[in-house]
Amino acid sequence: VKPFSRVFIVRKGDKMGLVDPSGKPVTRLVFDDIDELDQGYAQARIDGHNVFLHESGGIGGSRPYHEVLEDWITPPLN
Repeated sequence: VKPFSRVFIVRKGDKMGLVDPSGKPVTRLVFDDIDELDQGYAQARIDGHNVFLHESGGIGGSRPYHEVLEDWITPPLN
């Protein structure tokens, strides 16, 4: 577990994701890697693609697939 602003980077097996301080998932554990960056953003890798990951769980970048990935990485509501 590595701190990342107001969330934590977690790893299970070979996948990574984000959780809030209470342990509630912010993203699913789908990332191959998450690098720490400043101001609430990190570079992350998913399926061989680089994306910018925000501490809220949102992703961005110039790639056209980022909107599809948003749904894929967002944890389901319980």
